[in-house]
Amino acid sequence: MRRVHLSPPTIPESINASLTQVDYYPAGALFNETDPNTSLMSTGFKAFCRVQINITTSSTSSAKSEIWLPDDWAGTFWGTGNGASGGGFNWADLGYVAVNHGFAGHATNGGHSSNGSSAVAFDNPESLIDWNDRAMHQGTVAGKAITAKYYGDSTFHSYYGSCSAGGRQGWIEAERYPEDYDSIITGSPAVDDVRQSGSALWVNQKVLPVNGSTWFSNETWGLVHAEVMRQCDEIDGATNPNITAFVARGGKMIQYVGWNDQYLSPYASIRWHDEVDTFMSTNTNYTTSDYYRLFIVPGMTHCGGGAGPNFFGQPDMYTAAPVALDPEHNIIFSLLEWRQKGKAPDSYIGTSFHNNNISLGVSYEWPICMWPKHTTYNGHGDPTKASNFHCAL
Repeated sequence: MRRVHLSPPTIPESINASLTQVDYYPAGALFNETDPNTSLMSTGFKAFCRVQINITTSSTSSAKSEIWLPDDWAGTFWGTGNGASGGGFNWADLGYVAVNHGFAGHATNGGHSSNGSSAVAFDNPESLIDWNDRAMHQGTVAGKAITAKYYGDSTFHSYYGSCSAGGRQGWIEAERYPEDYDSIITGSPAVDDVRQSGSALWVNQKVLPVNGSTWFSNETWGLVHAEVMRQCDEIDGATNPNITAFVARGGKMIQYVGWNDQYLSPYASIRWHDEVDTFMSTNTNYTTSDYYRLFIVPGMTHCGGGAGPNFFGQPDMYTAAPVALDPEHNIIFSLLEWRQKGKAPDSYIGTSFHNNNISLGVSYEWPICMWPKHTTYNGHGDPTKASNFHCAL
């Protein structure tokens, strides 16, 4: 790593951003950083310039962003999000997803520094605004300006991909800041974070500690689930399904969630898909599947893992191991193909590795189908081969 000089970028005056540090990492150089939310030590990145900036978002708050600029640039800008309420940087996706694919990458700390389970600056309303959307938006705008200045080119495509809280950030970008990204991948999005967080706190207070006098058995949880669905399924309302401006400029949205997600129910994603479909079909002339497609992964837990075909090149799941780059196996390159060439994905081939360990080799491959279709076995042939399955209603 060595320090490099970067001339001040042209950032819109509405964003009060300043450069804090610029470093150059040759290919294979050691990256070793830790913050309260995450840590990463790796020598697995191609050569890049690391730009760190500070954004004064209000008189009482600020946010930090990192922009990673690869030597071998493919003319693409990639934004990534945060997990839970964590206030740190998604360095893994900046390196493995962005730099190693030739993308300029952006990540934000969301306006605070904390781990994923910490409360977010409840004593500072401005910091809450940063965490909700302002840090991501202003960091993205600044990051794109820095990218344009660094490469002398402002005609690049911009894409976003992340999961969980990062999925929520992706939806907010599409709804409120449709000019930020050309197309977006949103995994298991926490689109109704207020209700979700409030519900989790209330439930925890009522039933914890585990195996205590108030703890529910698995059988009791099943009864609770059935009753909640009976009483509440038709009355909740999940945020703003109006993404007209995003769609009008050609934006594409790919959403995924695991059928076995232990934190955010797949039915929340289904409900959100239906709400967007209803609003947009009623108020616009757009056909939902032309711009928005939902994929539900058999057996997958939150963002990845679990017993299903849980690896399909999704953000937040990259490692130093080789990753298939064809659109059939890789959701990121499928998004690029859809936006740039108009080829929309109907399914992916998801891979399950033995014990969810890439180094142990492939256990099986199955198709991941566009909702409302389901992965269905043909009834004959090797059940570890995707060719012996199909997507059916």
